[in-house]
Amino acid sequence: MRYLTKILSTTALSVATIGASASMAFAASPSSSMTATPGVSLRLTLDQLLGEHALVLEERMQALYSGNTAQYNALTSIMNQDTQQLTQAVSSIYGSAAGTKFASLWNQHMYFFNYVNAVKGENAAQAALTQYKNQFSQFLAGANPNLSESTLSTVLQEHINQITTALNDYAQGQDSAATQELVQDYNLMYTAGGYLAGGIAKQFPAKFDNQSPSTPAVNLQVALDQLLGEHAMILELAMQALYSGNQGLYHAYMMQMNANTQALTQAIASIYGTAAGQQFEHLWEQHQYFFTYVNDVKDGNTPGARAAQAALTQYKNQFSQFLAGANPNLSESTLSTVLQEHINQITTAFQDYVAGNDAAATQELMQDYNLMYTAGGYLAQGIVAQFPSKFDHTATNTAAGNLRVDLDQLLGEHALILELRMQALYSGNTNLYNAYTAVMNQNTQSLTAAITSIYGQSAGQKFESLWNEHMYFFSYVTDLVDANSAQATLTHYKDAFAAFLASADPHLSDSVLSSVLQEHIDQITAAFNDFTQGNQAGAVQELTADYGLMYQAADYLASGIEAQFPEKFASTSPNTAAGSLVSSLDQLLGMHAFLLEMRMQALYANNTAAEQAFTAAMNQNTTSLTQAIGSIYGPKAASEFETLWNHHMLFFTYAEDIKDGNASGAQAAQMALTQYKNQFSQFLAAADPHLSESTLSTVLQEHINQITTAFLDDTKGEAAASDASLWQDYNLMYTAGQYLASGIVAQFPNKFGSTPAVTRPATTPTAMMKGATSPVTGLPLLPIMGIGVGLMGAAGLLLRTRRQS
Repeated sequence: MRYLTKILSTTALSVATIGASASMAFAASPSSSMTATPGVSLRLTLDQLLGEHALVLEERMQALYSGNTAQYNALTSIMNQDTQQLTQAVSSIYGSAAGTKFASLWNQHMYFFNYVNAVKGENAAQAALTQYKNQFSQFLAGANPNLSESTLSTVLQEHINQITTALNDYAQGQDSAATQELVQDYNLMYTAGGYLAGGIAKQFPAKFDNQSPSTPAVNLQVALDQLLGEHAMILELAMQALYSGNQGLYHAYMMQMNANTQALTQAIASIYGTAAGQQFEHLWEQHQYFFTYVNDVKDGNTPGARAAQAALTQYKNQFSQFLAGANPNLSESTLSTVLQEHINQITTAFQDYVAGNDAAATQELMQDYNLMYTAGGYLAQGIVAQFPSKFDHTATNTAAGNLRVDLDQLLGEHALILELRMQALYSGNTNLYNAYTAVMNQNTQSLTAAITSIYGQSAGQKFESLWNEHMYFFSYVTDLVDANSAQATLTHYKDAFAAFLASADPHLSDSVLSSVLQEHIDQITAAFNDFTQGNQAGAVQELTADYGLMYQAADYLASGIEAQFPEKFASTSPNTAAGSLVSSLDQLLGMHAFLLEMRMQALYANNTAAEQAFTAAMNQNTTSLTQAIGSIYGPKAASEFETLWNHHMLFFTYAEDIKDGNASGAQAAQMALTQYKNQFSQFLAAADPHLSESTLSTVLQEHINQITTAFLDDTKGEAAASDASLWQDYNLMYTAGQYLASGIVAQFPNKFGSTPAVTRPATTPTAMMKGATSPVTGLPLLPIMGIGVGLMGAAGLLLRTRRQS
């Protein structure tokens, strides 16, 4: 259960929520203390530092992924400062020993960067597989004009997707989904085999007696081969899963085995009728004795195991009689021999598995897989001879048909062994991995020989060289292991850190802290994953959600600490009306600066999706600010505020003119913004006698200058300078929010208390810049500036990354 909800799950929702908080603070009727109380100071300090942490952490991860070393190093420095300040805060309350312990645990955030490198490796492996897919499609289409490069590319991409999806499902313990994906890929190989065989037979008709590989007779053989091959593999793997006690995997295989049985039953019924189908299914289900055998071996019940083997022999006799009785072209003796070999190979493979001899077990299993193709061909030949009219008097065992069957058999084996080898590597089962490697190498040699027999030695060598790029699947596995290991370490850190905090403060719940920390991990990694996939909207939403979560966490911690040490905080609550007012205005105005600049940059970059996302969020931000003004000054003032505030549209006129090279238009837009600045300053000063029109005009002009400077720097590709200007403007908004709050509280003391709510901040742009202190907490504004750096830099990196791509 998640104890703290995602109140900031999207950018639009975040500004709406902040706005609602502001409105509630403005409209509060009970009188509250207006001094900068110790409790409020603690709350805002933790808000600042934890908010900065979330945003800089994510941006630093994105910079590392993007290879932006300069930005990564700069953010590392900021993050180190943040850690030092948090450590100092903890030490000031709990002592230096606790501070040292805190820093040691906190620095385990390094595993987020291990995760980044692992994901980067995964994506590099996927990119290499995509390149292989393209090259291999070109190679095949170049060798055969009857094969479409587009079709080949689509099939190969599906193969890559299914194999990697199956592995990811396996890694997450979703055995059923993993097994289904694997079988889907196995079946895809038959589609691919048929397509390749058709193209080759058409290219070299003389080699294949002018016959198609897709006659009704061959189709029957392929269908039986496909089902029987799957049956052998799933049967053995299910037996091994049952023996190992892996119930999830065992049930997943049994579900697939049941589906396989149904498909075989339908095939028999389609030829011999419903009654025969039912009898077939009844006999076929006696494969259950294989699992009886497994349980007896597992329990050390030797007599039971022998009885199960005897039951399988009896089943073999009955099944041979049934098939031979249904078709005079099938020999009961031959069928009995093949079935006994099937039983022997499956049980021998299982015994080798139990003995830990993975190499022998795998070889036996693959022999049984190949035996199923022999069986499928024998059955198909007999059925076609029995019902020639049903199969248009076509035959099995044709040159074209055999080509298709051979390709199907090898490609089907390839899909199964590839996935099982990946799973073995992921699980750290070296012996099994090596066993599958040997089989896969044999498979590659067989496929290479097939290509060479048709296209010659040179083409065969080229094929093998490309085919061996399947190695990137294993690079993908290794990086996935590293990523999951990093996540597991973060989970361990989360548990240790929650236990540390809860042991330090009896008012904090280990369970609640653990839940919040897990949410933090999930949101940061989800934002990063969205970023790597080009999902800008998702990345910003997750990052904003985590930023909001940090504020909830800070309030929770502040309340717990104040309750633990009431004498240190003069028994004051961290949650007062004045404190909430300052926090809300700061967040709304800071968000405004961020959204305004990001929207301008998105417009210039022709990133329509981003521009629309920022526009929607900015509209919500405007609505929230308007509601806040209305809750204090009434609907008429709110309407006038909104009309003036919407003159920010002139910033986008300016951006369009710069984009179009219209210098005179850009200059006119700047003049219009200056006029708006004058009108807006007059409006605010007239509404509140505690606000200076001159000060407001100066601050607004500084806002205009910083936003346009940041924009111009971005258009020149000067990301560092652009971020610096945006950082300054975000900080300016923070100070502006406190200035407005001081005026509002002084104007409405009954709503917020009878004494000055906050220390009035410096009102000159220079004093509002770097080095200024918070009028609420008395702390340097650097942490607050860092929040802006994180949020804006993350979005800026997203914009620049998309534009370069």
